[in-house]
Amino acid sequence: MEQLNRIIADRTLIAIDTTGREFTIHLGIGQPYAISPTTWACPVQLTGLHDNLLDQQGLDSWQALQLSTQLILHRLTHFLESGGTLLWPTTRHPFHLYELSVGRTPQPDSAQPANSPQSPKPDKTPPICPSCHNRLLSRLAPLCSTCGEKVPAYLLHNEATRLKIAIEEQARAEQLKERQQEEAREKERKQRAINDIIF
Repeated sequence: MEQLNRIIADRTLIAIDTTGREFTIHLGIGQPYAISPTTWACPVQLTGLHDNLLDQQGLDSWQALQLSTQLILHRLTHFLESGGTLLWPTTRHPFHLYELSVGRTPQPDSAQPANSPQSPKPDKTPPICPSCHNRLLSRLAPLCSTCGEKVPAYLLHNEATRLKIAIEEQARAEQLKERQQEEAREKERKQRAINDIIF
């Protein structure tokens, strides 16, 4: 565990459990280190949610690192599926699990609100199967069509979340457009009324 003083990646989130208790979660990945010529370990921390996690061991530094990131995903997935909520610490915008992985740029605290016209659309590309590393044909299929392995629950959760966000963003965009059109019509009516009075 002493390797955690050499953290190579970290993030802080706000968590709210089912009782309404709010607390801070510190995510951290340490630098992988060799235990033997064929065994590496990677420190991982999820302070606030699961303290004192064991270093994840693999055949090499790459596998140990991947196992550490998967452990964080699985723990956070379980927290969300149990009714918990995750938020970005400054804006308190909802934090989604896919924002931990590749394929989507994490939303920084200074990002535009979700109803902003400049907000990026969710990535609709199907995820990669962690078993065979081929792209899944369906975004919500429980089994990989290439290798037949079961798709991890956190990937399915991510994809369902992406679909929900896409629908919500589309609805907000339509509402914003309607509001802007109504404001433009109201402005035009007022201008016509002023012109009638003047002329």
